[in-house]
Amino acid sequence: MFNCVLVLLFNAGGWTSVHEFESKLHPYKRTETRLITETRPGELTHVVYGFLPHWRGSGTWDLKLNLLTHLAWFGIELDSTGLIKEYNGWPEDWQWLKEHTQASGVRFDLAVTCFDWSGKKVHTLLADSAARATAIQTILADAEGCNGVNIDFERPSMDDRDGFAQFLEDLRDSLHQRGMTLSVDLTAVNWGERFDVARISKAVDYIFIMGYDFHYPGSPNAGPVAPLDAETYNIKKTVDYYIEQSGGLSERFILGVPYYGYDWSVADTEPYAATKAQGTAYIYSTCESRAEQYGRKWHEATSSPWFYYKSAETLRQCWFEDTLSLSLKFDLLKGKNLRGAGIWALTYDNGRDELWNLLARFFTTGIAEKPATDAEKILLLPGMVSRSDVRNFLTVNPEYKAYDVSGRMLENPQRGVIFLRSDTRSIKVVVTK
Repeated sequence: MFNCVLVLLFNAGGWTSVHEFESKLHPYKRTETRLITETRPGELTHVVYGFLPHWRGSGTWDLKLNLLTHLAWFGIELDSTGLIKEYNGWPEDWQWLKEHTQASGVRFDLAVTCFDWSGKKVHTLLADSAARATAIQTILADAEGCNGVNIDFERPSMDDRDGFAQFLEDLRDSLHQRGMTLSVDLTAVNWGERFDVARISKAVDYIFIMGYDFHYPGSPNAGPVAPLDAETYNIKKTVDYYIEQSGGLSERFILGVPYYGYDWSVADTEPYAATKAQGTAYIYSTCESRAEQYGRKWHEATSSPWFYYKSAETLRQCWFEDTLSLSLKFDLLKGKNLRGAGIWALTYDNGRDELWNLLARFFTTGIAEKPATDAEKILLLPGMVSRSDVRNFLTVNPEYKAYDVSGRMLENPQRGVIFLRSDTRSIKVVVTK
């Protein structure tokens, strides 16, 4: 069932992150993942940091290590004393993953979590210097042989602002002595200024911005998981905030993007319809397939795909991320000189290739630098094209005609999903502008 559903991410205490909820949802069982190592289409130009949760190893997903710089296995969980509460098979069951990843030239990080639904465990750990010291020793022992450590503590309180920064500084010193790196996951919005961003950005090698869950299952209205613009909070504001708070250290930041979406029961078909029940999370492959089935819509203000449909007489809306919305976020991070892109979570594409192809397009030299004719632009980059590209393609290739998702021939293709069809081939494209 998990091939499709991430289930609810909301509890009586309020908002719960997708990282925290999923870790609670899936007790450990021994798993395997098929790793695919291929020749890179070109040198990677940015960090591409992907999380692989332990519960996603149970399939035979194609994990293309050639398009990653870092794989973070997620992970072990600490208790309030700094000792390990949940091993999730680490390290014995995951040596094969670490060895294969490192042999391919990709850095392997151990993700270390500490969270509970009240947040008290995190506070107890961070407020006690002895517990922090114990946690550091625990991490150093269990991360032996890894290239780095990722810290995901949810949710430190405003009272933990100094303790969290101090913990990261002390851990960084110990890791750097061993030639290892340190990254930390921070929420898209720094609620209550609980994170001392200026201090943390100097303490770690990377800050992984969790650029998602702007709308979540408990939201009163359906809406985008990661709005690029508009709304009170959005990705552009998040990126600008963190760069400003760090004193301009844009190279410290990795913009994490969601490979999932949220689906709500709603009151009507209009964007931002009132929700009638808790939402459900679906992995990217399910969202994309349903968008193709029900008709993808594009929310211009937030640059977000969505669709609505009826299920058992219930009206529903689903908002997610696709190749077009992700490409705009990748444009943003490159324009802001961020260190790279992050993925929550690997394998949520469930064997589809388009998100891997998107990474290759944006973050490798080979594809980006290859000259292409107007006709080749569509064949090489089928995910996203402009209207002028479509017109040029049809001029050069008169055997093709353009159709909308309902199969109607188009004289003048507009923005959205269309199909270019000849007698022998059909190419799906997303017209961007």
